[in-house]
Amino acid sequence: MKPDARHDRFKALENESERIMPSQRIYIMRLDGRGFSRYTKGFARPFDTDFMAAMNAITVELCREIGGSALGYVQSDEASIVFTDRPDERTQLWFGGRLNKWLSVSASIAAGTMSRAFPDKPVAMFDARVVEVESADDVADYLEWRTQDARKNAISMAAGTLFSHRQLTNVGTRERARMLEGTEFAVDKLPTGFLCGRLVTKVDYTEMVTVPAHRDRPETQVEAVRSKWVVSDATFEKRQDVIEALSLRIGD
Repeated sequence: MKPDARHDRFKALENESERIMPSQRIYIMRLDGRGFSRYTKGFARPFDTDFMAAMNAITVELCREIGGSALGYVQSDEASIVFTDRPDERTQLWFGGRLNKWLSVSASIAAGTMSRAFPDKPVAMFDARVVEVESADDVADYLEWRTQDARKNAISMAAGTLFSHRQLTNVGTRERARMLEGTEFAVDKLPTGFLCGRLVTKVDYTEMVTVPAHRDRPETQVEAVRSKWVVSDATFEKRQDVIEALSLRIGD
C-alpha cells in the first residue's frame, strides 16, 4: 500500500469514530476527578478551602474556554458546564460540535488547572461526559439533582470526619445529619458553598480605559464594558436567577 493511501486509510478510520453534535441545542458537560479519594489524601476534612478554590478555578477556566458557555456548577470533585449556540444561528458550537474534542480538551483543561494548583501532587486526571437537554427547565432539574448530591456528599464527608466507618455503615444521609447535630460540623454550620455547591456566572462591569493620543487627538479616558466569570454559592435563589437568565437567552 502506498504511503499516501495508508495515511488516507487511517484518517478515514479516525473520522469514523468522530461524532458531530447537532447545533441549536443545549448541552451540559460534567467532569469528575478520577481517583480523587487518593489524590486528596492529606487535605483538610471535611472540606479543604484550597481544593475548593482549585475546583472553582477549573470551572471558571472551562466557562472561559467553551464557546457558548451559559453557566457552570461545581461541587466536590466535579464541574458542570451548560453551553449552547441558541438562539444565535451565526454562532458555531465549540470545535464545530466535535464530541471527541469536547471531551478530551475539557478534561485536559481540568487536569492542567488542578495540577498547577497542587504542583507537588501527582498529575490530576478527569473524565468528561455530555448530555443534551431540551430547555432551561431541564437545566434547573439538573442543578437540583447535583445540589442534592452536593448535600449528600457534604454530610457524608462531615460525618466521616467525626465517626468511624463502622459507626456509619448502613446509616443514611438523614441519620448522618442527625448524628452531626451539636457538633462543630452540624449541617447548619457547614459553609453554604460546601453544602450546596457553587455557581459560575458571567457578569458585566465597566471600567475606565485610556485611549492613547493619536495625531491631533489627545489622550482620553473612556468607559468600557467588560465581562468576567464569578463564583457564588448555589443557593436556591441564585439558581432561580441563573435559570431565568438562561430562559431569556435561549428564548424559552
